[in-house]
Amino acid sequence: MEWEQLFLEFVKIVLPSLVVFMAVYFVIKSFLENDAKKGFLNKRIATQEITLPLRLQAYERMTLFLERINPASLLIRAKGPRMTARKFHEELLSIIRTEFEHNLTQQIYLSNEVWVAIRSAKEDTVRIINTAAEGIADTAPATELSKKIFEVMMDRQEIPNQKALDVIRKEIQRFY
Repeated sequence: MEWEQLFLEFVKIVLPSLVVFMAVYFVIKSFLENDAKKGFLNKRIATQEITLPLRLQAYERMTLFLERINPASLLIRAKGPRMTARKFHEELLSIIRTEFEHNLTQQIYLSNEVWVAIRSAKEDTVRIINTAAEGIADTAPATELSKKIFEVMMDRQEIPNQKALDVIRKEIQRFY
């Protein structure tokens, strides 16, 4: 009987202690997990406060890029009236290439979908210019190439940069 009493006394002491220990353990564990989640969320919020303005600036710069390579804008900006069609063609492609290279680093702030749309718009614009240049003699005046570019654009249903601009707008709407 002594062993039974000793065992009962032991259970009376250990069982409540074990219950208290388990309760404290789970409370502390829950507290530490919540604290870790709060820390993660605070870091994420702080990061977004820094990166959101950079991302918006990247969208602005790429919108400007798309507007600048729009064939209508591009033809006005290029100094072509006194050039030959060949020289004007080279000038237009050079402007597009330079603008693209200048904004190349912005892709790190953009989604893959937006970046693909921007690259596609650039390539379509180059394709329009190259298609127009195929039917013009190298020594023809630049104005002939300009007219031909406008004709090729009219045959298309959509301006190359419009689709990319739409993708940018949809992406920015997700922020607001």
